Amino acid sequence: NFKFMNKIYFTFLFLLCFGFSSVAQVVINEYSASNLNSFTDSFGKTEDWIELYNTSSSAIDISGWHLSDKEDKPEKWVIPAGTTIDGNSFLIFYCSGRDLVTSNGEYHTNFKLAQTKGNEYVLLSDQNAVIQESYALSLTLVEHSHCRSTDGGSDWRICTEPTHGSS
Repeated sequence: NFKFMNKIYFTFLFLLCFGFSSVAQVVINEYSASNLNSFTDSFGKTEDWIELYNTSSSAIDISGWHLSDKEDKPEKWVIPAGTTIDGNSFLIFYCSGRDLVTSNGEYHTNFKLAQTKGNEYVLLSDQNAVIQESYALSLTLVEHSHCRSTDGGSDWRICTEPTHGSS
């Protein structure tokens, strides 16, 4: 009976740890609420954007996850079915308010970012609406972004030359 309980305990512990580690592998890596000239979408517009990064070496399906600009609405925009991020790769989401995926695979959220309102966030939550990351928008100069110093790392900085989909 003791051996059986130990097996159940260790199996549960393994599944619990594995579940948390797989969620933590996709992170908000960079975002810009002041893209006025640099990066254009397929509509020829310079929309604000959020970059997600997969820190693992395997592709991760993020179908049903959420992005939002409001802390009290973590399910504001649902990432469409079939959305994956390859291992050690980036995926850009334009915050255009268009709420669509273009034929060339460009993602557009149903919200826009406004760094001057003082109450907006860049927020990522999983398929259960559990917030994985949330960052309050703060003012940056035109054409700057907030980025991790190292892709997927823990230190953040202002990026004077945004990397938009690359290291």
